[in-house]
Amino acid sequence: PETENLFNDDFFESLDMVCTALDNVEARLYIDQKCLFYHKPMLESGTLGAKGHTQIVAPFKTENYGATRDPPEKSIPV
Repeated sequence: PETENLFNDDFFESLDMVCTALDNVEARLYIDQKCLFYHKPMLESGTLGAKGHTQIVAPFKTENYGATRDPPEKSIPV
């Protein structure tokens, strides 16, 4: 991504953990891979309509976000 010069090695190494609130799976998988690479715990969160979801990822202790795929999302009535 075009922001990798800002969110580089120094940035990720300075973090104690990562909390996400991302709006798409591609971005979640990208941050998941960064957290695995830098051994950073991650609190992943999201919503689907009125439903909320959280997942805590502890490197080498829990399953990472990208290890499984969610079922296809149904459309949300608006």
